Amino acid sequence: MVRQVHRLAMLTEHSTKSKTLEFQLVSLSALDDKQIEHMFYLMSKHYDCVTRELFLNDLSNKQWVGLLKDNQNHIQGFTTFVINPKNCNASSYNIVFSGDTIIARDYWGTSELVRGTAYTFGQMLATNPHKKLYWYLMSKGHRTYMYLPLFFHRFYPSYDPERHADFFDIADQCSKNLYSGAWYAARGIVAFKEKHGQLKPELAQGAWQKKFHPHVQFFLEKNPGFDQGDELICITELHPDNALGIVREYMLQGMEKPLI
Repeated sequence: MVRQVHRLAMLTEHSTKSKTLEFQLVSLSALDDKQIEHMFYLMSKHYDCVTRELFLNDLSNKQWVGLLKDNQNHIQGFTTFVINPKNCNASSYNIVFSGDTIIARDYWGTSELVRGTAYTFGQMLATNPHKKLYWYLMSKGHRTYMYLPLFFHRFYPSYDPERHADFFDIADQCSKNLYSGAWYAARGIVAFKEKHGQLKPELAQGAWQKKFHPHVQFFLEKNPGFDQGDELICITELHPDNALGIVREYMLQGMEKPLI
């Protein structure tokens, strides 16, 4: 069942034509086989070493899926969410973990994923407002990592002491629970012994092209094996006071409509 529909027209980087995307938050059980197959197609088009088994396993451990649909009702991207996987929460906080996330290249530069995700975070925060909510984010590419400096005041890890938050203990505990055999705490990296998906070489190249950007340079230093599928573990607090720009705006809107 569709929980939330949010429509916004955005202009892409690659075209002068306006392309409209619609963010739809649905429960995992609401997906049909055709939608799941197309989601797998999008992942395999952008990532190497993504098997159907790995994709379905990741998906099966989520609660909600945020679909990005064009004006022909075709899925052009998606993200997935689960709260407190494998008891990652504590008495004072909850954890939201977003899994596989992708946008078709024709729609890069749009902001609907950011807006829809922020709205969803606000809904989650409002569902249990008496506990803090943290985002456990795995970054195997610089574009994912850049969500943090672009949209949050403080986060873990950051090269800037004023923006670096001391969330290592949360990152460590969650990573031990979720990826005990692949978590390298000293490096802050999850590195699988077998391939679990990595950016295609032409997409990974974008990070090296932007290596002089301070946040991208930091990402490359912290996660030099990103192009082999290594994941930099990141944490930020999901609260309007820690959010910037449209993330703050849409988080506040989402807080008016709790998920439950």
